[in-house]
Amino acid sequence: MKKYLIISPTIFEALPAFKGVGCKMRPKVGNTAKSGNGKVSVVVSGIGCKTSAERVASSIKEIMPDIVLLSGFCGACKRELKNGDFIFETSSPELKDLALKLGGKSAKIKSVDKLADTSQKLSFGKNGYDGVEMESDFFRRAIEESGAEFGHFRWISDSLESNIPLSFMQSSINECSGELEISPLKTLAAIVKSPSLALKLLKFAHDIMPAKIEYSKDMARLVSVLVK
Repeated sequence: MKKYLIISPTIFEALPAFKGVGCKMRPKVGNTAKSGNGKVSVVVSGIGCKTSAERVASSIKEIMPDIVLLSGFCGACKRELKNGDFIFETSSPELKDLALKLGGKSAKIKSVDKLADTSQKLSFGKNGYDGVEMESDFFRRAIEESGAEFGHFRWISDSLESNIPLSFMQSSINECSGELEISPLKTLAAIVKSPSLALKLLKFAHDIMPAKIEYSKDMARLVSVLVK
C-alpha cells in the first residue's frame, strides 16, 4: 500500500485535509491526522523554522511515506496569477497528473525565510519564479533523505495587486515554534497603534476569500483521490 504524507504549515491550511481523512479533531500545530485505511497522513508542521523542520522529519521517520506533499498558500510573483489560482512543482508523474486534473499550473516556486514584499516578488518573477512561500527549504533535506517523491502544491493567497499588511503578518509568526499567532487582543492593540491597519486587514480578508474557497475545494478532491 502506497502511503502519503501531506504537510500543512498552518491550522487553516490543515483543516480541509483533516476533514478529508475523516478527522473531527480541530488541527493544532504538531498534530497529525490519519485516514482510516492508513494511506494518508496529515501533519500540521508550522510555518518554516527549525522546529517545524523537526516536526516534519519526525513525521517522515514515523510514517515512512512513499510520497510527501507540501500544500498551502503562497504569494504570486507574476501579475497574471490571481488569488485562488493553483500552481504546483513536482517531478512525480502521479502528482503531476493529479495536479493537472485539479486545474493546476506547472510552476517554479521560491522559498524564503521572511514574508516577501511586492518588490521582492517582482524580482523573483523576473528570475522565473511564479510563487513564493516560507517552508520548502526548511523541509527539503528530511524529504530528500527519506527517498520519498515530493510534490509542492500551492494556491495564490496574495497576488501582486493584494495589499497584505506585511509587518503585522510577519509579527504574528512565532519564529521559534512556527505558529501563526493572531489574537483579537493583539490585533486590536495593533489597530490602536496604527488605525489604517483595520482597513488593510478588512481588504486582505476580502481578497483572500477566493483562495480559501478554491483551496478547500481542491484539497477535498485531492484527499479523496489519495485515500481510495
